[in-house]
Amino acid sequence: MKYRGFTLVELISVIVILSLLAAVALPRFLNLQDSAELAVVKSTESAFRSAVKIAQVKWRTSDEQRNNLALSGSGFINMVDFSQFGCPVQHWRINSEANPSAGNSTDCLTVFLLIMDRCENGLTDCGNQPDEEFEHGYLGNGVCQYTYRDNTEYRLRYETEVEGCTVSTSGF
Repeated sequence: MKYRGFTLVELISVIVILSLLAAVALPRFLNLQDSAELAVVKSTESAFRSAVKIAQVKWRTSDEQRNNLALSGSGFINMVDFSQFGCPVQHWRINSEANPSAGNSTDCLTVFLLIMDRCENGLTDCGNQPDEEFEHGYLGNGVCQYTYRDNTEYRLRYETEVEGCTVSTSGF
């Protein structure tokens, strides 16, 4: 019985076909990561916008004080301060500001973590806790920015000093 191997032409043909398949398929697989990152940012934007609107409804319909308002249940951990427009702007256990606003990056972080139900510390505010997916920042004039850590081009923007409490995205 005589064994026969592959010819050089057959091997080169297989290599060329595999190279063509890789050239076509590889960009599609690389694009999947961008699509997944974009989906994370857009779904976070939608969830954040919805949570802000729910908090704003609670603020508008509350018979209680409008600052240090508990969003759910009771207790200090659930309390949020609101801007004059009803935008949640900061989360502190005890706060006595007359006109609260998102005035620094810590305010932006605490309201994001609490509103998105990412605040893990049940005894105090969540200002010392970083978010795993987004880096927070304060742009001035009551505007918070949340930059997606895996792709810093993708950002959420939260404007607290406007009627309607605007949440938007950028970078895509």
